[in-house]
Amino acid sequence: MESRGDRRRKQVYLEADQDEELSRLALATGRSESSIIREALGEYLVKQRDKSEATPHPLAGLLEMEFQSAITDGSERHDRDLYATPRTRRRANKPDGRKGCVADNAPSPDSPRLPEGGARP
Repeated sequence: MESRGDRRRKQVYLEADQDEELSRLALATGRSESSIIREALGEYLVKQRDKSEATPHPLAGLLEMEFQSAITDGSERHDRDLYATPRTRRRANKPDGRKGCVADNAPSPDSPRLPEGGARP
């Protein structure tokens, strides 16, 4: 007899033919239907785990890649790097003297704000 251990209740729906075959197998082996299902599920999960470890997700390699970048403030100014088009980006010294990618059309900190609607006076 199996020990109960730390088991959790699950409810599943079986096809009629699966249910009949499971009942016949339980009677023939003297085991409970639950123990047969647990054994089958355990074997299936091990097989799937081994399969997934053998063939990792195609994007998993991205997590291991190393990138070199001159951008040192990407977390602070990510909008600039994400939304500036390649044409509007340029390499330049920033106002504080650091090097990095800045947008040509990005306003400087001391530039006046545009009036409502965005039209220049």
